[in-house]
Amino acid sequence: MSRALDEKLAAELAAWRARGLERTLDDGGAPHDPARDFVSNDYLGLSRDERVIEAARRALLEGGAGARAARLLGGGSRWHVAAERAAADWIGGGAPLAALLFPTGYQANLGVVGALAGRGDALCCDELVHASLVDAARLSRAHVHVFEHGDQDELAHALSRTRGARRRLILTEGVFGMDGDLAPLAAMHELCERFDAWLVVDEAHGAGVVGPRGRGACAELGLEDHMAARLAARVVTGGKALGGAGAFVVGSERLRELLLQRARSFLFTTSPPPSVAGALAKAIELAAGMDDARSRVRELARRLATRLDRPAPAAAIVPLPIGSNERVVALKQRLAQAGFAVGAVRPPTVPEGGARLRLIAHATNDEHSIDSLA
Repeated sequence: MSRALDEKLAAELAAWRARGLERTLDDGGAPHDPARDFVSNDYLGLSRDERVIEAARRALLEGGAGARAARLLGGGSRWHVAAERAAADWIGGGAPLAALLFPTGYQANLGVVGALAGRGDALCCDELVHASLVDAARLSRAHVHVFEHGDQDELAHALSRTRGARRRLILTEGVFGMDGDLAPLAAMHELCERFDAWLVVDEAHGAGVVGPRGRGACAELGLEDHMAARLAARVVTGGKALGGAGAFVVGSERLRELLLQRARSFLFTTSPPPSVAGALAKAIELAAGMDDARSRVRELARRLATRLDRPAPAAAIVPLPIGSNERVVALKQRLAQAGFAVGAVRPPTVPEGGARLRLIAHATNDEHSIDSLA
């Protein structure tokens, strides 16, 4: 690499570091104590469940270490088909839905937005949606309107200004990953009906944790598919409550067909390994029946929020605002020395001045660890 370029990169990194924004990778040492894990998104503890691990092992031995190719070029398997069927049945709750498995949640969001929207379309995005939805909106080449978090009046105004668009989509998370609150999905759906728009919901932090049988925020708020004519798609990640990897886009059979034709982040990437798909199918089967674990996650999250004098969370996420980048890193380090794994979130993940500890409750935590952390 050019020495001149290296010098410029060093200067950029120094400026980034001076703002308190430097990141470092975990060294991959000893795993976190499950009772004191307040950082991972493994809400139900399924990543360590022996039944999920055994399902992955069987698929690994029978299907091989990798998928070997993109799905349309021979990279599929019976494990992929089974996982997609399980996801569709679970999220649909009896409705005739279909699912498509992507390697990551990031790629699933890029794929569904890029397939549904393009030039001449309009996207209305809550300002706090995940970076993958932000990037998906930018890459789609549609007109993008960002509205203040949860502000339905501003959203209605944005939709009214886009009446000439070919297609209009509202992009939102079901449970927001940094603030932990529920989106007003019923109100958003009403606006979709009023303005001839469609709703895309990222269920990354809702699926497995909220709703009947853990079917997510849409189900939690009564926005069932058979009642929600304007619900275009839900994105359900496999790397959070399901304890694995990958992500499903769940919607109609026609949506799945469209994704197969036009979702570039699906078409031009190697399929997830059979072991991932095998683990996901088993994790979905288990998660659907884990009502006690779900209740415990939410109970512990409420206990932690109460101890910290924070608002009651909608699911498992309890944000603790700190403000200072340097202070939040120092707090994380002090907690690590005390045996607690927590997340220190800084810009650009959150707005400037919005640095926080992001504390996650899990079914593997207990009251003593919650109180000790507080």
